[in-house]
Amino acid sequence: MLGVADVKSWKICLKVSSKREGLQKQRRLWKGGGSFDVVVDIFAIYANTNEVIAKTLSEVYRVLKPGGRFYAKLWGRKCTGYGEGIELEPGTYDEIPTGPCANMGVSHFFDEAEIRGVFSNFQIDAIDNVLRVDGHSGSVIEEYLCQFTKGV
Repeated sequence: MLGVADVKSWKICLKVSSKREGLQKQRRLWKGGGSFDVVVDIFAIYANTNEVIAKTLSEVYRVLKPGGRFYAKLWGRKCTGYGEGIELEPGTYDEIPTGPCANMGVSHFFDEAEIRGVFSNFQIDAIDNVLRVDGHSGSVIEEYLCQFTKGV
C-alpha cells in the first residue's frame, strides 16, 4: 500500500475528515509507524524553526517503512531574502521583505552541509542544487531537491 501524508497537517486533516471511509485505517497506520512507502515535502519543512524541523524529520523517519523514500524540496541560502528580516536563529528568519519567502512567515534556508547533518538519520541518495533567476521578480532562487531512504 502506498501511503502519502502531509506531515505538518495530518492530525488536522484526520480530525476534520474522520467520518470518511478509510481514514480510520489510515490513522491506525500512521500511529503504528513504519507504514509509509513515500513521504514528500514540497517547501513545508523550511517554514519552521530548527527544533520543529528536527521533530518533523524524526516523525517522517518513524512512519516510513524500512527502505521507504523521502523527497524534500528546500530553499537554499543563495535565495534573495536570505539574511533579511528578523533572525530567529542561524538560517531562520521571519518577516522577510524580498524573494521567494517574502511575507511567508518563518523561513529556514539550508546549505548542503546542513542538509547532510540534519538528515543524517536517512541514507542520502541525492542532493541536487538548482540556482535560477525568477523571470517575473528577478529574485535569485536556490532550491535543493533531496532524495533520502530509510535504512533497512
